[in-house]
Amino acid sequence: MAHLFYEDYLYKKHKPKSDVLERLLEINEQQLVKMNEIHNLYNVSVPTQDDIWICGRIFSENAGSGGGKLTEHNVAIQGSYVCSNSHSIPLNLSHCNEYSLFPGQIVMINGRNPDGKRFFCKEIIEPNFVQENKQIKNELKTKILDSLISEDGSIEILMEPDENMLCFVASGPYMTTGSTDLNILDQLLDIVKSKNPHIFILLGPFLDLNHDLIGSGNIQTTFEELLQNLFDHIASKFVNTRTQVFIQPSVNDATQEQIYPVNPFSVSNQFQKMHRNIHFLPEPSMIKINGIQFAITSTDVIKDLTSMAVSKSQSSDKLARNFVHMLKQKSFYPIYPPPDHVCIDFEAWNNYARIYSHPNIFIAVSDMAKFTKEVNNSVCLNPGRLVRGTATGAYAQISIPIKKIQESEQNKNSGIEVTFNKL
Repeated sequence: MAHLFYEDYLYKKHKPKSDVLERLLEINEQQLVKMNEIHNLYNVSVPTQDDIWICGRIFSENAGSGGGKLTEHNVAIQGSYVCSNSHSIPLNLSHCNEYSLFPGQIVMINGRNPDGKRFFCKEIIEPNFVQENKQIKNELKTKILDSLISEDGSIEILMEPDENMLCFVASGPYMTTGSTDLNILDQLLDIVKSKNPHIFILLGPFLDLNHDLIGSGNIQTTFEELLQNLFDHIASKFVNTRTQVFIQPSVNDATQEQIYPVNPFSVSNQFQKMHRNIHFLPEPSMIKINGIQFAITSTDVIKDLTSMAVSKSQSSDKLARNFVHMLKQKSFYPIYPPPDHVCIDFEAWNNYARIYSHPNIFIAVSDMAKFTKEVNNSVCLNPGRLVRGTATGAYAQISIPIKKIQESEQNKNSGIEVTFNKL
């Protein structure tokens, strides 16, 4: 399999990773200072009796390699090399009225450091929501190997002038425990085909490493043959239809490297020429379809953020808060250090996993129950899993009034409707 994102994983040196993290911190530090009109930013470790502003990256004091869950008693911040010589200091959050923090989050804090041993916080500020950022967009590299998708990740499909865009979204696993049959996937494909949507998004895992037969290798064919059979099955259902099918892998797919970000699936040139309406995306992806910006990830960042964050807030909506963090940190996976089950190549992450534009629709797959939220004019949803063990799950249907959205200056998700259907 071609390594599109990384050629030297496991041979990485610490310096390039450190440079990526430091540069990201410094960029956000400059933006926070400018956005809030702060005249002086202080070293995080310098004692002072006055209220000052500091900036840095949140981490857990007692974190091991897995990042560590934050509590109000173990939160610390590390400043940038430029402003703080990379020093760090524990935080006292007892005087802070509201906060939501997770490891890796870049924030600016107002408070005081009376003895140089602990910083007493009064106010915590995150960066602004992501807007169209040409600097990030130009830095990011495109790895969507598809002649119909332009270099900037956009595609135009044929639609009637006043027609709503109809989109279906489903996420794996697609096989029940103890079987590699495609019966459940077949049911979904027949339902979707009967609705004749414009867009059909299928998210991994397709060959789930957690599946008992696939994880043990106890099957009568190779993973590659099984996967190709699955793709042929999908493609055959949508021959001579208007439906554009987008397929994205998961970090748990048996045929992919278990490294984030994840390469798109590799298929033959013959398959691509025969099925021009089948498109293969990397994980994660940003793609613009007829002017509608989609952000798509199959990695369960929602569950990871929920399990590792600490918060004190008037709002109890943790799910919406997680999308706020991703959109403000401008990253599909903003946690650092990541938990043990997520292996990240940070140079590839810097090139392929940042969010450069505010999405109209943000699809983030999670093991948690299916949901939809509205966050800063972005429709955020978890379509749920199509299969859970031996039971069938759910999929999502999205109706997008493109004309109404384009005419609306304020509400860029105006009229988008999401419904969940059980199979």
